[in-house]
Amino acid sequence: MKSGSVVGGYMIRGGQAGKDRLDVLDLAYRDGTAELLRRSGVAESARCVEVGAGGGHASRQLAHAVGPLGRVVGVDIDPAIVDLARRDAEADGLDNVEFQTGDAVRLPFEDEHFDVAYARLLLTHLPEPLDALREMVRVTRRGGLVVVEDLDWDGVFCHPPAAGFDRYRSIHADLHRHRGGDPAIGPKLPGLFRRAGLTGIDLSLAHPAHVTGRAKTLHTLTLANIADALLGAGLAERDEIAALHAELEALAADPETVIAQPRIFQVWGRRGAEPAEVTSR
Repeated sequence: MKSGSVVGGYMIRGGQAGKDRLDVLDLAYRDGTAELLRRSGVAESARCVEVGAGGGHASRQLAHAVGPLGRVVGVDIDPAIVDLARRDAEADGLDNVEFQTGDAVRLPFEDEHFDVAYARLLLTHLPEPLDALREMVRVTRRGGLVVVEDLDWDGVFCHPPAAGFDRYRSIHADLHRHRGGDPAIGPKLPGLFRRAGLTGIDLSLAHPAHVTGRAKTLHTLTLANIADALLGAGLAERDEIAALHAELEALAADPETVIAQPRIFQVWGRRGAEPAEVTSR
């Protein structure tokens, strides 16, 4: 297992270890994201922000979608991963995307600065996801587009069933909740969008599953990257984590085993009136 550090309240390691995992995560989700950007109406020449950009994979997809006359800013709280995302964009020869460090609930932009605000797998980690969503609305122009992809951990499965996989699935969800996040936020997104004042809300679902390939190792990498947080929370012992990691590796290598990622709720809407006041959680 690789070493690294947990950034802020985020339960998964940041830095290079986190970036390596995000590279594999993108293999699982990039096709669904590409279809979402098309379906939701991200236009050429649009000015976009990705909030919680991580390794910058989706920011680069946005940059391709909006073309050379468009502009994308990726914002993430982890300065190390921001540097790595910047390097990847430079290696791809993209000059219409930039990255900077920032907090999702205090974005460093003026009101109505962007045509599109986008986030992937961000709100699930936040204790007050509506605060971040309202920030995304704030920086989006009237009539602009807000797009969020986020998970429903209940969709994770392995077939044939395996006790070690089920234990990993359970302690991952426990850690998520322990850190103040919501591992099943996906179905709640349309309601959050409505409470943030968005209109024309629509959704689609993506549910990647794998029998071969690097994307099939995503859960193995995730366990390695949450190991320190699990130990710190007292949710598992080191020996158990090592045994679970070995079992996940074996399942990923078995061509007869199907491993599914979380269901992803893809939700979009447009800014109309000012965001609604929050009346309840």
